[in-house]
Amino acid sequence: MIKDAIPIPNIQSVLDWIGSRSKYLSLMDCEKGFWGLPLAEESIPLTAFISQIGLFEWLRMPFGVANGSAAYSRAISMVLSGLLWQNALAFIDDIILADNSIHDHAHNLILVLQRFKKTGVKLSAQKARFLANL
Repeated sequence: MIKDAIPIPNIQSVLDWIGSRSKYLSLMDCEKGFWGLPLAEESIPLTAFISQIGLFEWLRMPFGVANGSAAYSRAISMVLSGLLWQNALAFIDDIILADNSIHDHAHNLILVLQRFKKTGVKLSAQKARFLANL
């Protein structure tokens, strides 16, 4: 297997981006993280494992598989394609919106939520913080 090395954003760059536009901030968390990503049909047999009650295969991305983190980061980057570093940031399974005006923030929030709805990736309502105080 060829390792896929997609890096997570540099934390200092993330903090600088937030700091430059930090009057209004919203944070969202992908609901299932890795578990939310379906595996490609051809990858399912590669996840087979045996237990005392039979042979099983994962249908969704389990933790610990080669390229799992990279695949997850790439998937979230694809969901937010064209919006990253402009309207929103993705840091592992967290989605960050930061803006200097409430109008821009509302607009960007709508754009991001529409993307997630369109792709079927769910966000956690319990972990979301809209217009968080800094």
